[in-house]
Order: sequence, then C-alpha cells, then structure tokens
Amino acid sequence: YLLFTSGSTGTPKPVAVPHRALAMHMAWMGRRYPLGPDDVVLQKTPAGFDASIWEFLAPLMAGARLVLAPAGSHRDPEMIGRLCADHGATILQATPTLIDALAASGALARASRLRRLFAGGEILGPATIAAARAALPADAALINLYGPTECCIDASAADIPADLQGAAPLGDPVDGASLQVIDAAGDPVGPGVAGELAIGGLAVGRGYHGDPVRTALAFRPDPEAEMPGARRYLTGDRVRRTERDALLALGRIDGQIKLGGRRIEPGEIEAALMAHPAIAQAGAALLPATDGAAPRLGACIVLRPGHPAPASDELRRHLAARLPAVLHPAIVTTADRLPLSRSGKLDRRALGQAMAGEAPATAARARLDGPLQAEIAAIWAEVL
Repeated sequence: YLLFTSGSTGTPKPVAVPHRALAMHMAWMGRRYPLGPDDVVLQKTPAGFDASIWEFLAPLMAGARLVLAPAGSHRDPEMIGRLCADHGATILQATPTLIDALAASGALARASRLRRLFAGGEILGPATIAAARAALPADAALINLYGPTECCIDASAADIPADLQGAAPLGDPVDGASLQVIDAAGDPVGPGVAGELAIGGLAVGRGYHGDPVRTALAFRPDPEAEMPGARRYLTGDRVRRTERDALLALGRIDGQIKLGGRRIEPGEIEAALMAHPAIAQAGAALLPATDGAAPRLGACIVLRPGHPAPASDELRRHLAARLPAVLHPAIVTTADRLPLSRSGKLDRRALGQAMAGEAPATAARARLDGPLQAEIAAIWAEVL
C-alpha cells in the first residue's frame, strides 16, 4: 500500500509498504492485544494516516464492533467522549496531546468501558500518564505505541505499569522489527548514550515512491541484518537506552528549536509546565520574528477545570526550580485547547503563529531580553 507521512517534519512523503509487513503487524497485534466480540473500537484517526489502519482492520479481523467517528472528531475531545460513552467503546487510540485534552475536559472519564487506551505519535510523558490514569477505569491498560509510517504503523509497544515513574519507554519491538541506537556515523552506541533510532527488519517499507534520493538518504543498508540487501530506516528520533535495556524517546533530531545559538527541546519545557498542578496541557514553540524583533520562545497552557491561572511570579519560580533560565519562555499564554495538526499531533507552527501577537506583559518570565542575558543572570544568581 501507499501512504503519506504525517508531514510533521516537512512535506508529506509517499511511503510504499509491502502487504507482508502489514499482515505480520496485524498478526502480532492480534496476539499481543487480542479483541473479542464484546469489544468496541472507536475509529477516529483520519484514513490518510497509518494509525487508522489497525483501527479499521483489528476489529474486523476479530469479530469486534467497529464504530466510525465523524470526520474531524480526532480534534474534538468532547465529541470523542460522547462517542465513547454512547457506543460503549472499549478500545481507543489517541496522541498524548489529545489524551491531555480528553482528560482535562472530563471526556476521558465518561469513557467508562475503556479497557485499553493506546497512545502514539508523540512522546508519552509522566503528566499525560498521570492524567490518563486518574480518568481511566482502574483496570484499564495504557499502552505506548511507537512507529513511523515508513515502518508499517508501529515498531514497538510498551504496557505502562501503574507505578511507572517518569516518561514511558518505547517498549519491545513488534514482530518483524529491530530497534537500533546509532551515532552519526551509523555505529551502535551503548546504554546511557543518546543516539538516533534506526529500525530494521521486515517491517521496513520499500521507500519513498518516485523519490530515489530521499529513499537513499533515509533507508540505509543494515549491517546487523542476516539477510543480504536488508535495509534499516533512520527515524530522526533521538533515543537513549537505559542500563535496564529500556528505550526512552528524547525528541526529534530535527524538531529542536534553535534560539540564540542553542538547541532547545520543546518537550523539556512542556514537561516542566505540566508539572504545575493547575496546568493540564502545555505547548512550546518558537515565535516568528516580526518587525525586526528577534525570534522568541513562547508557551501556551491549558488549565485544569476549576484551577485559576498561576500568577507570573509563581510560574516563574516553578520553572526556575526545573529549568535553566535560557529555557524559560518569553511569553506564556492560556487557551481553551492547543492547536492540533491533521494527524492529531500538536501543531507547533500554528501555536507559534497564534502566540506571535501576544504582548510580553503576559509572560511568566524573568524580564530579560534574549538567552544571553538570561544565561548571564543565571550565572550571577548561582554565584550570589
């Protein structure tokens, strides 16, 4: 089959994936996460994205019930909550951004029959895990799925234990996939060292249809494979393997924000903001330069129901305890919900554009102009 990538990191690219990989993946899913006739799967992912494939096929292959959500519902937490409640959905898949919105709006709590919630498409952080656990039925399973379109839907899965501390691991490889952590030269790196995740095995697609140059750049020969001519896909995702052999996602290599000569991982800022008890969701983005002003780092927060917005001084102290000053947003705004892309992921470009017109007076920040002054101030604060 031919399916386009989500376009999260640029122009969507057409990926050719063999039926063999899909058949192997669905067989694995049927064994790992079996469905029965009493299950109800809410199919809400747009058909143009690979996450929709198993939503369509898994219930039909198992004799479960398939509920087709209206177009656009993947961006509407209230509608998803109503559909889950009305149809008694037992299986739901969502991005962590959408899970945050479902939990914050109370929609997830209304899905009282859910027994499995699959998260995928973004890093599943501790705040999202806590919000999901608080809203889900006590016996419901939370599963972290990871995989690019280039490798047939999912390349790994992790069942999240109730006592997990920190971000969710990527989990074990699915049947037909191997997970490798490599450096810039393509050589493997050891535990504790950050590197790029490469995926090998039969799950790897054939490449980008009609684009041999991009195919050659992303699909490389696999030195660890036993099969001659086998290739591995370079995901562009930064990961680290722990001493216990768990893989942790660190973000996109090409998704970092470059500001004042520094590379900034937005997820670190979002995690720090969401550690505040009043904040349900957070998104960080680079505000485009306007009227000759330099680009700035901004953040948008969604408040938990019944919680007032934290005061600027309070939020500044909260961030200071968790982040160096150079990672503090110049602007922090509030919104009812964060903008989502067509695939249901956080749309950072739209977020940055929406915040670009905000006055710095709304910011919860140290009143410093640029990361250099912030770094100098941090040095003085440490010395004094």
